[in-house]
Amino acid sequence: MITAGKILKDLKFDKDLTVYFTCTVIEEDCDGLCWKYIIEEEKIKPDFVISTEPTNLNIYRGHRGRMEMEIEFHGVPEPPAPFREEFFFGIWHPESRIALRRCAPGTDGDAVRLGRNWALVGSCLTRGNPGSSLVHARSWTAGNDPRHHDRALDALAFRGYLLDPPIHSWSPSEALFEYWENAHREHDGVFSAALIAREGRTLTICSDVFGISPIYFRRIGDLVLFASAPRYLRQRGDGLDAVAARMIMQRGALCGDVSLVPGVRRVPPGRVVTFSDEGVRETFWFDYGSLPAGDLPITSTNLIAAEQSFQESMSRCCRLMPDVESVVPFSSGDDSRRIAASLHAHRQPFRASTVSGLIKGRYDYDGLLTPPMAARFGFRHRVLPAADAECYATHDRWCRWLFSSEVSDHTWMWPMIEDLGGGPQLVFDGLVGDIVGNTGFGEAFLYDLRGEALLEALARLAFGPPRIRALSDDAWVPARAVDEVLKDHLRFLPENLNRCDLAFLLIRARRGVAPWSQHLLPVGNIAVYPYLVLNHVRTTLQYDPRDKLKQTLQARCLQAYWPEYYSFPGSRRPPPDFPAVRRKTADDLVLARVRQLFYECGRSVWKEELAEWLTGPAWCAALATRLAPRMTLSTGWWLRPLLMLAAEKRSGAAAIVVR
Repeated sequence: MITAGKILKDLKFDKDLTVYFTCTVIEEDCDGLCWKYIIEEEKIKPDFVISTEPTNLNIYRGHRGRMEMEIEFHGVPEPPAPFREEFFFGIWHPESRIALRRCAPGTDGDAVRLGRNWALVGSCLTRGNPGSSLVHARSWTAGNDPRHHDRALDALAFRGYLLDPPIHSWSPSEALFEYWENAHREHDGVFSAALIAREGRTLTICSDVFGISPIYFRRIGDLVLFASAPRYLRQRGDGLDAVAARMIMQRGALCGDVSLVPGVRRVPPGRVVTFSDEGVRETFWFDYGSLPAGDLPITSTNLIAAEQSFQESMSRCCRLMPDVESVVPFSSGDDSRRIAASLHAHRQPFRASTVSGLIKGRYDYDGLLTPPMAARFGFRHRVLPAADAECYATHDRWCRWLFSSEVSDHTWMWPMIEDLGGGPQLVFDGLVGDIVGNTGFGEAFLYDLRGEALLEALARLAFGPPRIRALSDDAWVPARAVDEVLKDHLRFLPENLNRCDLAFLLIRARRGVAPWSQHLLPVGNIAVYPYLVLNHVRTTLQYDPRDKLKQTLQARCLQAYWPEYYSFPGSRRPPPDFPAVRRKTADDLVLARVRQLFYECGRSVWKEELAEWLTGPAWCAALATRLAPRMTLSTGWWLRPLLMLAAEKRSGAAAIVVR
């Protein structure tokens, strides 16, 4: 640049002016500091500036420049113990420096890791192994330089577990770095991970085979925000994603990879999303074509293979924490029976907990039928009383604040969470047992459909009738748009007999059931899913799902190998004349929840969201519920999700502000 002064003189540029040259040392880290000093400290205000960049001994006018971005995150008020969520949150930019400033005092449950162009924040343990966290950063030394390792990572966030080798959320940093820096063809477990590599130049985010463990991301220009829950990525004024809102109205939960926050997407199952200065690339890490086609009959020999693969799955899950007492949410169904039977037979320490709850709105099968089983086999067991209506409504509010209104929770969830306590400990969840062991939708006609006809049928089963008469057509995207999102999401599944059951897994298990154990367990509790171990999935998917319609694989295995467990009645095989609970008990939960939602939304909801979203007659019907609350029992199926969306839109409880 100094040469420019000589050139000006040679050109006889003898005007009355003063030229200042600024030279930056360590350019990438110190861009602009010299000019900042001249202007702010020396008080010199230039009339104009020429920005040049000498590269390869050439002079280039202009420069890509640097961006300074300030991001504020506004969290929700801390819920009462033990409802403290487990989370991680990250920021990454391909070039710009990132500084993190805490605007308010944090809790002892937050860990912060900071690099030049990235930042990670996540939960950490306060008991068991204090200091263990979900976010990790490498400290490089002269003998351990990242430039000497092609696959070296700078930092990572990891949540969940992997089975080969056994690692989990609270494993030592060294074990996690070693796993992710070595090539693995398949990742056997349920997890979400964010990997920062190449001295911060790349960010990779990925999830497990079926995307059970969530990781969400959002792009703002070149800036990438990612988190374990969508609320961390909401900006003020976002409103609601139109397609996602329609999904909530149609089925009470989301499908595919959408979220209620516009622009926020969930990482698809079995895929890797990579960000770099070259852009974004999405690839499959799992080959779904490798899954069996479901064309073998269920024979006695195949039944042995199914039982052996499940016992192997249980053994591998137990190796995650071999000396720690586990927890089994124990129901009267077959899924948790097989888990409890396996743990008990192998003398693995565990305790079982059952929540008194209403099945089909009237029957407390679990609360009354599980104690005799536990007493007969001699394992620790306790029955937890269901939350009363007002307590349930309060818990529901915290669920929506911590996770968002993406799904409606189970009535048994909150007493179970209160009983868990802190970790680290394993919580054995029977998720997907009723899919790989039974059939998903339980509809024989689905197995005769192929291609677009099957996708259309799945959309109808997922969303029900396309028109909800209470909704104003002008305020909502058409149901067809929701169908297309779901169909596009399912097209990658192999075209064989198992396609509709795998679709049920992604629709129901991934977005409808799994959120309770993925988002709401207290810090330190790790949900493990033995029915999702890849070898067991492959074994059970070999068998013709039409055979499972005759008698479920779960029931056959119990009957053949655990006959005493099978002999007890339960929700799958209820005893005759089982006493029903008075209907008012179930009705009270609905009334309390809607009452809480009206309170959260405030009076203006009548003039705003309800007036916009409902037809005139439906608006009048909603108003009638305030005068005669029990009318809610006939309108609640559409009024409750509508109020959930209104509360979500209004909350502003969690937001990021980008300047």
